[in-house]
Amino acid sequence: MMLAGKQGLSVMVFSTDESTNKAVICAGVPEKGDKGKLDVGEWLSNALGPLKGRCGKGKGGLATGQVSY
Repeated sequence: MMLAGKQGLSVMVFSTDESTNKAVICAGVPEKGDKGKLDVGEWLSNALGPLKGRCGKGKGGLATGQVSY
């Protein structure tokens, strides 16, 4: 995520745990680039909405969430 931030790119990374049937999601919006245009908490919330996931508001351009499947 640090490399994407240096390039001014927003990223969302998903990691799954098949033993618990959960996925953890981390989203990041860099200081330069999309941050003024894209709220990381809103972006993650909209991405997780159809999956019935949940997430925090985010802080400092970073937010995390989780989904049960």
